Amino acid sequence: GNLAGLRGAARAAALPGAISGTLWAVGNACSVHASEYLGVALGFPLTQSCIVVNAFWGIFLFGEIPGTPRKLTCGAGIATIIVGASLLALYGK
Repeated sequence: GNLAGLRGAARAAALPGAISGTLWAVGNACSVHASEYLGVALGFPLTQSCIVVNAFWGIFLFGEIPGTPRKLTCGAGIATIIVGASLLALYGK
């Protein structure tokens, strides 16, 4: 078969893939540093609160969650994560 379409798709995806991979690597390095500085019991759960950013991207940028009831449910989960991260930051040590 003809691989011209595959080559074009690979070229189009190379730069966004490299940028997202670089951002992931920097974020991962920062989370390791945070866990070393804060301790694993406190640092790791706090670094996992990045799911809030992912949820906002999914809802507002990509429209992945349709309908108000589902968005409210996701909002409740986001609020729970923020409250938990705040409590860890205040009382974790």
